[in-house]
Amino acid sequence: LKVIAANIAALDAGDRVTVHRADARRFVQELGELVYDVTFCDPPYRTGDAQAVAARWLALPFSALLAIEHERGDAMPGEPDQRRYGGTVLS
Repeated sequence: LKVIAANIAALDAGDRVTVHRADARRFVQELGELVYDVTFCDPPYRTGDAQAVAARWLALPFSALLAIEHERGDAMPGEPDQRRYGGTVLS
């Protein structure tokens, strides 16, 4: 969270950014359609949370753009655009 806070400060974006530290599965279940412009999710690996968040977004897009960090080899629902960085993938 320190790196995220530093990046927000470096971009002078504090008035346009909200960071939530919460259980990802539960959090997205409460969201309505397009309540955020961009959502970045970094759930713990090997929990199924990344897939659950992606499936929820496919069913009800709660943001215009969703980026999920997950482990390489995780099967994600849909056909997401992916960027690979070693053992980490952004879908």
